[in-house]
Amino acid sequence: MEASNTENKAGSGWTGSLFLGLLGLAWLGFVAYTAFVSYQRWQLVTSGEITIGTVVAVTEIYDDENQSYSYRPTIQYEIDGQVFEFDGTDIGDPSEFLVGKRYEVLYESTNPSNGRLNFVWDIWFQPVIMSFFATVPPFLAVVFGVPRLWRKLRGNTTTI
Repeated sequence: MEASNTENKAGSGWTGSLFLGLLGLAWLGFVAYTAFVSYQRWQLVTSGEITIGTVVAVTEIYDDENQSYSYRPTIQYEIDGQVFEFDGTDIGDPSEFLVGKRYEVLYESTNPSNGRLNFVWDIWFQPVIMSFFATVPPFLAVVFGVPRLWRKLRGNTTTI
C-alpha cells in the first residue's frame, strides 16, 4: 500500500515537472515572439518612410459577445506608382475614419507593402500588451509561487 502512495507521489512530481517545463518553453517562445514583434516595430519606426494614405473603405464588424459594432478602416497608399493597401486597427467610432480622409502611413522602404498608420497606438499597442503578458504573469508566479515552494521543500505546509 505504501509503495503505491510513493509511486503516485513520484508520478505526480514527474507530470508536474513536465507541465512546468512545457509551460516554461511556451513562455520562452512567447517572449521570443514578443521580442521579434517589438524589434520589427522599432525597425519600422527608426528606418521607415512616411507617405500619405487614403481611407478607401470602412468595414463594419459585429461582436456577438459584446453585442456591439467596431469598424476597421482600409487604407490605400502609393509608392513609386505601385498601390498598396492594409487594414487598420479596429475602432469604435466610424467617424474617426471616413472614406476619402487622408492619414500618414509609415512603411518599410525595403518592403513598401508593410505599412501601418503612423499613430503610436497602431504601432505600439500589440508589442506593449505582449510585453505585459510576457513579464507580469511570470513575475507574479515567482513572487507567490517561490515562497510556497520553499515552504513545501522545507516541510512547512502552511500557506499564505
